[in-house]
Amino acid sequence: MIYEGIDEADREIVDELFQAGAIQILVCTYKMSWDLSQSSYCVMIMDTTRYDGQEKRYVDYTIPDMLQMVGKATTTKYSNSKCLVYW
Repeated sequence: MIYEGIDEADREIVDELFQAGAIQILVCTYKMSWDLSQSSYCVMIMDTTRYDGQEKRYVDYTIPDMLQMVGKATTTKYSNSKCLVYW
């Protein structure tokens, strides 16, 4: 799992393991979708809303956010299965 508070060294290890295929499913948070360089065979978005603490309510992801997350899926680069999950 990759999230905003993960240690940089740990994140690099997770990145390398995912790219090498040792980890086939990578789970990350909404905010991390803008920082990931990984592509995958499959992207699964578990919800289309997020909690906005300033407004104290759930808000929908914007279209650019959804396109950023879905854009991580590519079938041409990988022949083996990898899945990237946002929640």
